[in-house]
Amino acid sequence: MKTAKGATSGLFAETIWGTIVATWYDVARVERSVALPGLIRTVKLMGNYGLTFGAISGIYIGVDQMVEKDRMKKDFINSAVGGFVAGASVLGFK
Repeated sequence: MKTAKGATSGLFAETIWGTIVATWYDVARVERSVALPGLIRTVKLMGNYGLTFGAISGIYIGVDQMVEKDRMKKDFINSAVGGFVAGASVLGFK
C-alpha cells in the first residue's frame, strides 16, 4: 500500500512540476491544421515528468518495504538499499 501511495504522490507532484517546466518553453505557433499545439506539448511534458518520478518513487518505497520485510528490521539500511536501486533505475531510464 505504501508503494502505491508513494508512486501516486510522486506522479502528482511531478505532473505539477511538468506543468511549470512546460511554461518555460516557447509555445509553438498556432496553425489551422494543428489543434492545440501548446496544450499537447504541455501534456507530453507533464506525462514525461510525472511517470518518471512516479516510477522512481514507487521503486524506492517498494524496495525499502521489501528489504524491511526480509531483514525484519527498520533502520537506515533499508532506505539506503531502496535509494541505491532507485538511483540505478534512473541510470537505466536514461
